[in-house]
Amino acid sequence: MLIGEKLKKIREDQKISIPEVCKIMQSSLQKEEVISDQTIRNIENSVVQPRLQTLKKLSSIYGVDILELTQGTEFISHYDTIRNKERDNFFFHENFIEYIISPSRVPFKISEFHLNPRAATPIEASPVQIEKNTNGVEQKISYIKFVTVISGRLKIHINDKVINLYRGDTHSFDATQKHSFENILNKKSIFHVYLNPKHY
Repeated sequence: MLIGEKLKKIREDQKISIPEVCKIMQSSLQKEEVISDQTIRNIENSVVQPRLQTLKKLSSIYGVDILELTQGTEFISHYDTIRNKERDNFFFHENFIEYIISPSRVPFKISEFHLNPRAATPIEASPVQIEKNTNGVEQKISYIKFVTVISGRLKIHINDKVINLYRGDTHSFDATQKHSFENILNKKSIFHVYLNPKHY
């Protein structure tokens, strides 16, 4: 289900009209923070992608947790140019936010992670896939991840190995290995992850 469809269903299940949603926002938010009824309609019809701040406002009005709202939800593809404050494609987790900052039509994926203090991402691994090359010989597809720390510090756990990275450091590895990212500081860590080729 697309995020707009889910928001519409929640609103309709609670029997709240779009003008009523706007009225609630007008009573609790600054004028410039209120979302217009047309914007809400565009989000619900998947014309535009809701930003994180918009989702926070709507989830608060509907009384639903933003994690529950975003898990298992599809987001519409965005344009090739992604402005700094218009990162509309993201995954929200209790420990981090992952912003997808690469266009959907390219064969790789670049994400910016904002990892909470003393938090870690779940253990993951890219699938092991075998393909035949032009000569008919089977070979393993190599999924490579490049990680660059933008701010803070980061620990990468790869199987039983631990890699410590500081701001500006980059590390690459085979993403089919079990791995996770850990922030060991008391402040947020920001890092970029480049996955080539992408598989989701």
